[in-house]
Amino acid sequence: MMGRSVQEVARPQAVARVGRVLGELLKQTLTFIRRKPLGGVGLIVVLLIVAMAVVPGVFATHDPLDADFDAVLKGPRSVHWLGTDNLGRDMYSRIVWGSRVAIIVSFGAIAVGTTIGLVAGVVSGYFGRWVDVAMQRLIEIMLAFPALILALALMAVFGAGLDKVVIALTVVYAPRTARVMRGATLQVKAMMYVDAARAIGASHARIMFRHLLPNVMASYLIVASTLLGAAILTEASLSFLGLGVPPPAPSWGQMLSGNAQEIALTAPWTAIFPGLAIVVLVFAFNAVGDALRDVWDPKLRGR
Repeated sequence: MMGRSVQEVARPQAVARVGRVLGELLKQTLTFIRRKPLGGVGLIVVLLIVAMAVVPGVFATHDPLDADFDAVLKGPRSVHWLGTDNLGRDMYSRIVWGSRVAIIVSFGAIAVGTTIGLVAGVVSGYFGRWVDVAMQRLIEIMLAFPALILALALMAVFGAGLDKVVIALTVVYAPRTARVMRGATLQVKAMMYVDAARAIGASHARIMFRHLLPNVMASYLIVASTLLGAAILTEASLSFLGLGVPPPAPSWGQMLSGNAQEIALTAPWTAIFPGLAIVVLVFAFNAVGDALRDVWDPKLRGR
């Protein structure tokens, strides 16, 4: 009886706690949209495309792999909203299902790559000396290669595939994040409370995880949000060159390659709509990243 009464009391408290957290999150989101309307529009677009990627069957009107040879290269109409390709496949449905590849690659690669870069940058900036020199020389070697060239080289080694694209982009964007996080760590490391923590005998791990990491998270989130758009473009470029996700799985970059180049003049919708999808998502990520930078950067917060 006592156990049941405790559960009956704890359950409403847990529900109320979750409600307060969700309410605060909604309040902060609405404040963000009101302060940064362009960033709010970008956030709405990103959430919509993420929803399409999570449940594409709800948004799609046709099977993306279903070829209808009686409807080859038909323009936009009521049956096929964005027209069909050279095999009679519905362009709108293929764009919807292609959003899954874009979201998985961008969020997967950036989440892993920026996290590795965050740890590497904090370790490099905190310890300094030979650790910093060794890590920065390695990062400089990787940064010497343009992002697309390095991604192409890695894909040539790994082979085509969704998981291979994620690994390649992780390697590409980790050093770029590490360089930024090292600079942020050096700024925080010079603060008095870090010296105070070291003076009272705090360990290196405690200083890094309790004092440095929380104070560089704003910079980390800004870098991650801005790199999402770059990851989309790199993945589309790899798919366009035939080194991304192999067919017949729909991918926005792949929809722009091959026969799409040959029929672009006679059936322009086959190139316009996939390209427009890439532009819209990259713009949305950049808008959100710029808005987050303006909100969280103390130097820009007062403008």
